[in-house]
Amino acid sequence: MSKKVLIVEDSISMLYFEDSEIKKEFDFETILARTKADAIKAMEKERDNIFVALLDLNLPDAMNGEIVDSVLEYNIPSIVFSAIFSDGLREKLINKGVVDYVLKGRQSNFDYVLKLINRIYNNRNIKALVVDDSKTQRVQIKHILKKYCFNVIEANDGLEAFKIFEKNLDIKLIITDHNMPNMTGIELVEKVRFNTPQNKLAIIAVSSNSNHILTVEFLKKGANDFLVKPFANEELICRVNQNMDMLEYIDIIKKSSITDFLTGLYNRKYFFENGEVLFNKLKSQNKDSAIAMIDIDFFKRVNDTYGHNIGDLTIKHISTVLKDNFRSSDVLARFGGEEFCVIVPNISEKNIYNFFDRIRDKIENSVVKTDSKDIKITVSIGVTSNLETNLEDSIKEADKRLYLAKQNGRNRVEI
Repeated sequence: MSKKVLIVEDSISMLYFEDSEIKKEFDFETILARTKADAIKAMEKERDNIFVALLDLNLPDAMNGEIVDSVLEYNIPSIVFSAIFSDGLREKLINKGVVDYVLKGRQSNFDYVLKLINRIYNNRNIKALVVDDSKTQRVQIKHILKKYCFNVIEANDGLEAFKIFEKNLDIKLIITDHNMPNMTGIELVEKVRFNTPQNKLAIIAVSSNSNHILTVEFLKKGANDFLVKPFANEELICRVNQNMDMLEYIDIIKKSSITDFLTGLYNRKYFFENGEVLFNKLKSQNKDSAIAMIDIDFFKRVNDTYGHNIGDLTIKHISTVLKDNFRSSDVLARFGGEEFCVIVPNISEKNIYNFFDRIRDKIENSVVKTDSKDIKITVSIGVTSNLETNLEDSIKEADKRLYLAKQNGRNRVEI
């Protein structure tokens, strides 16, 4: 997916300020241009890789904002960041199709620009459903959302919308009118919310009815927000952005509670909570499975010789190899320190040794790359295919085999 930001700015100091702030905040590449001509050359070469442009209005070869038309011709979402401001100019640029028009001069204003850039990047993966029996209203909302790079789907009424939603459960935003044939907005919200909580999907209701009772009813049924028609385009997008940000914040908090901060693998808490469910299922179905403990050999020596930063790098390296070689159905977690634990369901007993020995071999034949040298590392693996009374007892059995692997010389698999 394209991750490049085009920055067009004639002031060298401002150009490098914007460049450094974007790179400090995000993992985005930047393309720098000081003239309209340079920007056009860049777009000719990189048009498929640029997902947003940040534009100054006054350039040596385009003093009157001509750069905006040039960039929009390439269908690149554009944010104007300028020291010139007037309501008339702002309205003109918004009508042309720029994402937003932000005034230079304050750090808080550029912080807002950074949020916009991130929002546009994230929106490319978000499906939005617009529901209204008025085609004019649908087109207006669709136009606003498309400008911010949402993937927009339309529905004529609540019934059609619900059928679409059932086939597209990855929809993250619904904007719905209330008074519609076949199924009202409130009925739609109620049906959608039956299986989809507010932290998974944002619903914004819109209506020309400003009755507070209607607002309350929508919110009680599960809408995240309510907007009275007619509304300013910017009011809608502000509400949309806030709701999308909220979903992402919740997702980040949830992920951080179940993942290890260093490796991105599941943590011990998740392993026991969800692994127990999987373990009980496998045991009740009498499925062939394996539970393994994996430990980095001589890890203390790595820390003592190269320092804890390289130790962390080693743990991340091993985690990546493990992640790449276990299946999505396996439950893999960093158990603590240099130790990992995994449940591998549906693996026949005759294949267990080869499966784990192949992973051990891949680690042995890989290297941890550091600035000074490449470090070779190995792991010992203890495995049990006998499911004990509970998960914890099975882990203890795997841990006994791990201890045996260490005693027998390390860099080996014991089953």
